[in-house]
Amino acid sequence: MADLTVAAETCVALGATEHQFESFPGRDIALGALTVTRVLPVKGKRLVGPWCFLDRFGPLTFADPSPMDIGAHPHIGLQTVTWLLDGELVHYDSLGYESLLRPGGVNVMTSGAAIAHAERTPAKNSGRLSGVQLWVALPDRDRHMSALFQHVERVPLDEQRGGIVQLFAGSFSALASPATHHSGIFGGDPSWGRILAALGARIGARSSPAPSTRVGMTPDSTWRFPTIPAAAFTG
Repeated sequence: MADLTVAAETCVALGATEHQFESFPGRDIALGALTVTRVLPVKGKRLVGPWCFLDRFGPLTFADPSPMDIGAHPHIGLQTVTWLLDGELVHYDSLGYESLLRPGGVNVMTSGAAIAHAERTPAKNSGRLSGVQLWVALPDRDRHMSALFQHVERVPLDEQRGGIVQLFAGSFSALASPATHHSGIFGGDPSWGRILAALGARIGARSSPAPSTRVGMTPDSTWRFPTIPAAAFTG
């Protein structure tokens, strides 16, 4: 992979000789009527490669009022990836897009120079909500690009031995997300364990790719992040 300047710090553990996992508890954040568990950034872990933000919402059931009602707010210099496990979500933005997201699909919004958006539970809904929203720091070369919104109704999936991985960001094996991404990332939802999401950041110096990194959530909402050997980022 070519050497890239990313608007984020490199995911590297100095002195590490092999992949190691570190555990960091998430913290609850109130977003209006909705409480989310924020697991990135947390104290001691700001980034995993270019992944710079991860909010976990739900699982929950509701009647009235609708739990997700986040008014218009701006973003610059990053990309948001919204993945639902259950329920429905409507996206509105300053580009004029309105998109209904359901499980199996993904919303990818690249803010670039600037965009404003809002997210709400639709009036007609299943009464359930569960999912994640992740942010990716854009490389310097793309931080001021024109804003872009992409809705993928059904993400690619890869049937592996013992389970299926739904690919909601980047590439994995022979699969690639139809959405545009600007860093070597991998976001997948495996069906065979208690892990919610596996995230990879292949960031390396010169032409040598680093090993994929992974992030997992345990049942007590403690998130496990890897450290990567420093040698992975040298030429």
